[in-house]
Formats: sequence, C-alpha cells, structure tokens
Amino acid sequence: SSFTEQTQIGYMTQLQVGFENRIFLQAAVRVDKNSAFGEASDAFVLPKFGGTWTISDERFFEGVSRYVNSLRLRASWGTTGRSPAPGEALSTLVAAPYNITGTTVAGANPGNPGNNDLRPERGTEFETGIDASFWNDRVTTELTYFDKKTTDLIIRKPIPPSEGFSTNPLANIGEVINRGFEAGVNVSALQLANLEWDVRLGANTLHNELTNLGGVDPFTAGSRTRAMKGEQLGVYVSKKIKSIDEASGVVTVSDTLEPVGNLYPTLEWNLTNSVTLLRN
Repeated sequence: SSFTEQTQIGYMTQLQVGFENRIFLQAAVRVDKNSAFGEASDAFVLPKFGGTWTISDERFFEGVSRYVNSLRLRASWGTTGRSPAPGEALSTLVAAPYNITGTTVAGANPGNPGNNDLRPERGTEFETGIDASFWNDRVTTELTYFDKKTTDLIIRKPIPPSEGFSTNPLANIGEVINRGFEAGVNVSALQLANLEWDVRLGANTLHNELTNLGGVDPFTAGSRTRAMKGEQLGVYVSKKIKSIDEASGVVTVSDTLEPVGNLYPTLEWNLTNSVTLLRN
C-alpha cells in the first residue's frame, strides 16, 4: 500500500482603488507554504500589480467617440509559484519482495534519491493590452501582449543508472521564456427580430525557449523530446539525413540528435459562428 500527505497554506490580500470609475489600480500579494519542500522550508511571496484606464471616458476623447465607441488600456505585472507533488523532495524506497530460501520476505530497492535543495518554480509575467469597440459596439476587439520568464524550472535531472535509483530526482535547473500576442475580433454581423448571427475570430502566437539549463548537458525529457538550450522546452529530436548518394546508395546520417519539430504550436487561430433563432 502507499500513503501520501500534503499540506499547502496560502494567504492572499488585495487592494483596488479607482478614480472617477475610469482609472483603477490594483495591488495584491500571496504568501504560500507547501509541505512538499519539507517542514523547514521558507514560505514564498508572490506580489502582483495592475491597472486599467478607460480612455473613452475622458473628455478629450469625445471627438472620436463616433468612430471608436470605447477604448481601454490595461497592464499588469505579477509572479507565480509552482510546487511539485507530495514527497518529490524526499528519498524513497520501492517495495521489492524477494525469495532466496523458498520463503518470500519483504525487501526494498532505491526509488527516488530526493532533493533537499528543491525550491518552488517561479514565474514573472508582464502583460499589457487594449480593448476597443466600434460601429455602435457591434465590433469589439482585444489585443494582448504577454512576456513571462520562469526561473528555477522544476525538471527531472538525469542521474547515472549505476547509482541504482529507479526515478530521476526533481531539480531547479532551468529558465524558460514565453512571449507572444493574443488577438480577438467579435462581430455582431446580423441583428434581426428573430435572427442573430455573431462571428468571432481569434489568434495567438507563442515563442517558447529554454534559455538556461544551469550547466547541465541536454537530456531526454520524454519519449521523443529533449531539453536543449535555445530550443522549445521539450523539442522533438531525431538523427537527420544529411545527404543521399543515389549512385552509390550511401546515406549520410547525423551522429547526434537534432531538433526536428516544436512541441508547442507557434501560431493558433480559430473562427467561431453563433446563430440565434427566435431569440433562443
């Protein structure tokens, strides 16, 4: 049988102030403590700041309000933290009964060596965007830019099989960046008494890159993926065909694994239509 227990305690406080119902500022902080890091581990503090400004409510905007019905700017900066599963920082054994003299007795093999220095994974993200509406609010748009850096990335660090452990320990050995744009356009294309037609077009880009491996050599992160500095986290790898000599039938293949494809799409888009009949 097995038994795991995990305790997570968090405290959060948030303050929001507004000015004439068009400018809002927000500040928040969260303090977390997780038993996955052991009883002696320190709590980690996660602050956040943000603000919005509805420009279309300003007097100087009245001249263009017939073309742009509403316009709002927003920006925020904040941090996040991620903890591993219970027991990942501890040394463990795996049950392995054995039989030598005809009697089966209890035994154990090394499981996970553990990591007493394991720390929370931390992410810091900046996000800014703009929301606007046109044509009597029948066309609404959103545009967002995000830039996030994750440090102390929690990855399973490979260890030599000769050490006898069946599981690689988790370690803080990475830094990853994620940045891109998200955009959306909503159009109320048709508005009749008993028929409505709404269309939404959305798209987003993503640049994901492993920028630091803490001096560790590239290693396998999945069945066909690899952790390599300068590539996507978990990029697909394979040995590439360099050349083919049809006359001699000789094929030259690289002797090392090379990136052949991304794990995460760098561009996604979607088109959605909604039709409402008889107001239902």
